[in-house]
Amino acid sequence: MPALEHDVLPAPGSEEALCRYVQDLVREKRPAGGWQSRAQAIRTIAPAALEFSEFYGGPRLHPRTMARTLDQWIARMPEAQQWFGGRR
Repeated sequence: MPALEHDVLPAPGSEEALCRYVQDLVREKRPAGGWQSRAQAIRTIAPAALEFSEFYGGPRLHPRTMARTLDQWIARMPEAQQWFGGRR
């Protein structure tokens, strides 16, 4: 049986690998009561996401544009609508 598209691992060091790491952080660090907003999720994961981007050998997050990038990646998560509703 062929792998589903979402089951295919992104190339190490790719932007997609960084995006998936960010999405995994959102899932792992989700508070028991859920996220209040995407902005809260971004504030929580930003330090780890920035550190990872500096050391994993791919595109780096820029501190000035990082919040917007993380917001876009979080919005693409399958759970985003359920966890965060519409725009923040």
